[in-house]
Amino acid sequence: MNAIVVQVRMGSTRLPGKVLKPFFKAKTILDIVVENAQKNKFGWEVIVATTSQQIDDEIEIFCNSRKIKCFRGSENDVLKRFMDTALQYKIEKMIRVCADNPFLNTQLIDALIEGSINNSNSDYISHFTSDGMPSIKTHWGVFAEFVTYNALCKVYELTNELFYQEHVTNYIYANPQSFKIVQLEMPIWMRETTNIRFTVDTPDDFSTMVNLYSKFYPTFNLEKIVEFVKTQPEILAIMDRNINQFKK
Repeated sequence: MNAIVVQVRMGSTRLPGKVLKPFFKAKTILDIVVENAQKNKFGWEVIVATTSQQIDDEIEIFCNSRKIKCFRGSENDVLKRFMDTALQYKIEKMIRVCADNPFLNTQLIDALIEGSINNSNSDYISHFTSDGMPSIKTHWGVFAEFVTYNALCKVYELTNELFYQEHVTNYIYANPQSFKIVQLEMPIWMRETTNIRFTVDTPDDFSTMVNLYSKFYPTFNLEKIVEFVKTQPEILAIMDRNINQFKK
């Protein structure tokens, strides 16, 4: 099967439990991320991949209450967690999503899936910046990435470095000669944007995203949101500070 796999855990050091904190109209960030992923037009199922740590029992309870499939695996070897998730649910192709991005964009997920259909032998697909950086390494927090189970297995065979166990796909785009990589073009309205950050890491991030989400609910035109943020010096100051502090 093909699936969208959401990587999530409760044990954030900067803002513990952020994904299950009330965010908007009784919804949590994890609610919103899962719902955005479920809206994909290709019908790919959403599966949550969390850790086996006791603190993440709440994630499993969340999934059970919403009838979402959940896998629990290694906390630190995230690569292995994704591989084991794929084994459990017989996933051959997946979209990898990080759960701290409430503005995760469904249309960009659809573009990845469509790219995988048009490039059936691809190992990895991502939107890339003009200087060749995959979107997952940016601070924007609206993108996902496509990868195959076979590509993850290949990574596991080729390296045992802790860095690549923690950062699931880094080895793939660091070694493009060993994988079939497809680069999708960044949307024009995002292409030259360097100071926008929609990821939630800190209390400041959380309150900023709540305010933005409330302002644009229920219609989330990402281009309009980006243009609005560009006119807000206070928001930009928070984003800029955290971009510099949490560089990937």
